[in-house]
Amino acid sequence: MPMVTAPPGGGHGRGRPDHPETGIARPGHAQGTGNHETAGAPVEAPRQARARRGPVAFITRAAREASLPLLMILAVFMGWLYAQAVTREAFLVSACLWALSAGIYVAAPRLVGFAFMVCEVLLSGLAVVVIAWVQRDPSQVQWHWVAIHGLFVGVNWLMWVTVWVFRDMQAAASRLAAEVDALRKTTGARGVLTRSEFVYQAQWTLTAMARRDESGFLLGVEVPDGPAAVALVESVGGALAQSVRRNFDLVGQVGPTSLAVLLQHTDAAGVRVVQERFHIQLLVTCTEAFYTNLRVTVDDLPPGASITKVLEQAGRPAVAR
Repeated sequence: MPMVTAPPGGGHGRGRPDHPETGIARPGHAQGTGNHETAGAPVEAPRQARARRGPVAFITRAAREASLPLLMILAVFMGWLYAQAVTREAFLVSACLWALSAGIYVAAPRLVGFAFMVCEVLLSGLAVVVIAWVQRDPSQVQWHWVAIHGLFVGVNWLMWVTVWVFRDMQAAASRLAAEVDALRKTTGARGVLTRSEFVYQAQWTLTAMARRDESGFLLGVEVPDGPAAVALVESVGGALAQSVRRNFDLVGQVGPTSLAVLLQHTDAAGVRVVQERFHIQLLVTCTEAFYTNLRVTVDDLPPGASITKVLEQAGRPAVAR
């Protein structure tokens, strides 16, 4: 059986120039030297730049960041005033109502929580009016009841606002984390693309392959589930990245435990070279038994294959080797 050797430069299979004939940027390389995001953008005036760093911006930012602690402190203070104005039994009943309200504010949608708060305020106000009318309290005592009801409503309203300020901050943090993940190009393993970056670069690669009427290969690797699956995926991804050509082939993590390699400018012999290199690289950090348990697939990519087909093939259950 003839020995398969890799061409100079770390390639595998039939050698070709290091750039596609289509003029499309090679994956991992950008055309031009300018910053496309800032090119042509208007330069910010010095006065506007100073306004962004001015005292008004500082006060606004500080108030936004300190809003949640201030609301919590104000709610505790009003609750303390309420405890001083009513009996112990009345305060315990009110505390139970506040706890129920807080649970509804946290679990229910915003409008449902707001409607519950309005109903609670109206019913408690009606109860105060009925008690004052039945007892025929004088005006001074009635104003005392009004003040107590105001403290009860104030604590309830502050709880609703606090819950929704916290939930808005949590949603903003989640959106920011999602945006940061979308902007990341690589995972923890060096040379392994994130899913979004893999999709972006694979689209350009498939377009170039379609214009050249060239087929390719998709190598899929599935790490078995387990307590150390995340760490093992990083090791497997690093081994895959060391087994392919940096300027042509794409290695990406398309799922929590799934990796995909898009191979172009190669043939079946080149795929076998990649698998042999992957085997050698993986044995540096893992055992032969772990390599045997990996689920590996190799699929042909005909000219004109879409990124949807690539993701479907990469994400489907792989057959154990």
